[in-house]
Amino acid sequence: MPGAGTLTAVRYLDASAPKDGTVMAAFSAGLITAALSEPEKFKFRFSDLAWIGSATPDFSVCYAWHTTNIKTLADAQKRASFIIGGTARGSSSSINSAILQQIFKVNVRYVLGYTGSAESRLAIERGELDGHCGAWVSVPEEWTAQSKATTFVRFSRARPPEMPEAVAFVGDLVQTEHERRLLDVTLAATELGRPFVASKDVPAERVAVLRSAFDRAMTDRSLLEEASKQRLPISPIGGEESTRIVSNIYAAPADIIASLKALLK
Repeated sequence: MPGAGTLTAVRYLDASAPKDGTVMAAFSAGLITAALSEPEKFKFRFSDLAWIGSATPDFSVCYAWHTTNIKTLADAQKRASFIIGGTARGSSSSINSAILQQIFKVNVRYVLGYTGSAESRLAIERGELDGHCGAWVSVPEEWTAQSKATTFVRFSRARPPEMPEAVAFVGDLVQTEHERRLLDVTLAATELGRPFVASKDVPAERVAVLRSAFDRAMTDRSLLEEASKQRLPISPIGGEESTRIVSNIYAAPADIIASLKALLK
């Protein structure tokens, strides 16, 4: 169900979807951050959803095509512009681009209208875009192996073992305590990766069944083998822990929320 960077699917849960536990949505957790900065647009709280779990945190990165000669954040800061593409405002890509631009003063040009990361990658190969901010697993292995693209910054404190150690975490590059606190809130949603949620009106006993089934699925041998073949990380977060994370995001202090609004405007 495409639309509004997966927000359409989330709204469907409480609008007209069955409330018996047969319908769930997976969405970009960056929408949670966007909802903090534009509550009047979202008109609901993600903390009110029934959280089932997430298969993995979102290991988000920014990378640049080899023709840009960008190897580090400092290289990106020196360029007249860094052109990347995205699907919609409020996506993780959009938020990470704003971090580059507003906190680290990279002259990002964020071009909307791409349907997904696959289309963005084709645009990079055509020379339309300079790189992308997105999931680490979406960077083609051959691009890294053949030095066609360089990942120069990451947005998760945790680093997958296959990611080069030289890829800097943005939280280690900020200059002030306020910027650190702002990043803590802005990036908290990346812990949730691509979560599965249901309507808040699904009965509690059904939610418990879904959570239990999700937890068992995340240890299923065939699923783990298939995920490994596709280079997809599995580091699950249960429903209760997901609920705790999103509740903490909404508990951010007023001064940080104000800075977040300025960051994402």
